[in-house]
Amino acid sequence: MKKTFLLLLIALSGGVFGQVFPTKNNAPATTRDMVREDGLKISAIFGTYSAAANVAQNTVLITGRVRSTGGSNIYIEKFSLFSDRDCTVRLQINLIGGIASLAGAVNYDIPLKAGVRNEYTYESLVPWGAVISVLLREVTDTSGNMKVTLVYDGYEVTQNTDFFAPISIVGWGDSIMKGANATVSDTDPNTSYFLQVVKYYEGLGYRVKPVNKSIPGITALGMSQAKNWGYLNISNANIILICLGMNTSASEAAYIAEMTDLIRYKQRRYPNAKCVVMAPTTRLDGSETTLVGYRAALQALVNTTINDPKVKYLDLSQGYTGGAAANGVTVGDVHPNQTGHNNLATYLISYLTSNNILP
Repeated sequence: MKKTFLLLLIALSGGVFGQVFPTKNNAPATTRDMVREDGLKISAIFGTYSAAANVAQNTVLITGRVRSTGGSNIYIEKFSLFSDRDCTVRLQINLIGGIASLAGAVNYDIPLKAGVRNEYTYESLVPWGAVISVLLREVTDTSGNMKVTLVYDGYEVTQNTDFFAPISIVGWGDSIMKGANATVSDTDPNTSYFLQVVKYYEGLGYRVKPVNKSIPGITALGMSQAKNWGYLNISNANIILICLGMNTSASEAAYIAEMTDLIRYKQRRYPNAKCVVMAPTTRLDGSETTLVGYRAALQALVNTTINDPKVKYLDLSQGYTGGAAANGVTVGDVHPNQTGHNNLATYLISYLTSNNILP
């Protein structure tokens, strides 16, 4: 069963105030188009309610705040609701903070058919921290236990993204570039090193859109495979930052083959984009020996084999001022703390500045 109860599309026509907006299939791109292109596809079980006793009307079945990696907002395409008995529930979305134009609560009373996955199109941006709740409104059979499950499908997008900005700063990395252990709000100057780079270019007067395609836990092989599925295809890229290899799972030769594949793809699809290929940061466990080999081989690949003036090499492990431990890295956790993100950002921005890497 599939129903549409809200469709929020922001269709912008080209040429407003002399500005040309991105297009898709020769038509002005909508916010949904841009989210689907630039966001990270997700599908998640938001919550499941299993009553331990008899269920009563007006029971709060599921409630919780939207959470995502790096404090991203969620663009929800659809909700799926499942119940083991016929009932009517209220889906309540309290859009607190983040997006003033969407502030307030929205409520939908939804009839559910027992044993059927009920799908409802939403198509709207939900800010990080919004509260989603499912309340029981009406049910005939109130005996025994009741089970209700809520799933949403959509995309993670960086908070406050200007989807129609002409300059795209793109990230292909893992959880560190995604922003693990950094301040969750990208309105804070102390945020992930990737978003600090974005703010650096904004400070130079550029209108910038961050497109962070980084995926926690991914390897170079995983990103290369994602490329084959079209995950890295976007309409425009001006600067691409690549940092993979921290999640070691391949021999040095295999790692270099995978990185070569990604760099060659960049050269074919985004030939005019400036690119910095960065060696992975430091680990404090036995895998650091593997990373030492990765770094030397990656430097030779970029500087000798690739030998492209638009593709530069940087050893990001040198960005940890005072050593990895002083930046929050431990034997059991490869992720830097906020100090580590700040130091990586300072190191990378210094490199971008000294090498005049501009969009």
